[in-house]
Amino acid sequence: MVKPKVIPGDVDTLAQYSPEGCLEREARITAALETLAHPLIVFDRDAAFEAMSWALYKTRKFASNLRKLSLETMAAHPDMYARFLGADFPAYLA
Repeated sequence: MVKPKVIPGDVDTLAQYSPEGCLEREARITAALETLAHPLIVFDRDAAFEAMSWALYKTRKFASNLRKLSLETMAAHPDMYARFLGADFPAYLA
């Protein structure tokens, strides 16, 4: 069995699943990915939605619609989503 590559500073603990731990892990992963950045990939707030749009429709043009639908759903059900972003939840919805 092949062990997955470990990103420097990545620790497998329950703390990484807290909102703060998730944000710290995301920052480390983003920094690592930026060193591998492809010229067609822009790492911004819409990158995940562009990826979903590409995976679903083979085009990036639906990314803004997917983001809008996602934010509407998150705003309608903060009890389900706020814990993942902690204090950053209102800013993420803005």
